[in-house]
Amino acid sequence: MRREADISRYHTGFQPGAVAAGVACSFVLTLLASALLALAVYSTGLSDATAETAIFYTSVLCLAAGAAYGARRAEALGWLHGAAIGLVYVSLAVAAGLLAFQTDVSAFDLLRHLMLGLVAGVVGGVLGVNL
Repeated sequence: MRREADISRYHTGFQPGAVAAGVACSFVLTLLASALLALAVYSTGLSDATAETAIFYTSVLCLAAGAAYGARRAEALGWLHGAAIGLVYVSLAVAAGLLAFQTDVSAFDLLRHLMLGLVAGVVGGVLGVNL
């Protein structure tokens, strides 16, 4: 009987709550990391190009960490939960950027960001469910 309970625990299917938790974790980590980077730019005088590159890589790492957290909460299907977290995160970030800055985004840039979010999310999800 206990063996059946242990096995069924890993076949829980897709869990939207875990995706929401992973996306929220990603945004909180990104906000904290951006604040630290802003302090670094202010105190050291880094160039805008360097700061922009640092923010880009930091947000990718925060996305992977959030995907790992969400997949860990789901306890199964890490790649799927991570992919969903990556796609939702990028979609919300792009939408927020469009609303805040009133700029256009090309279809190529949107696709590039979605693919990067997908890959970072899958990697984070796989690592999160297996570690």
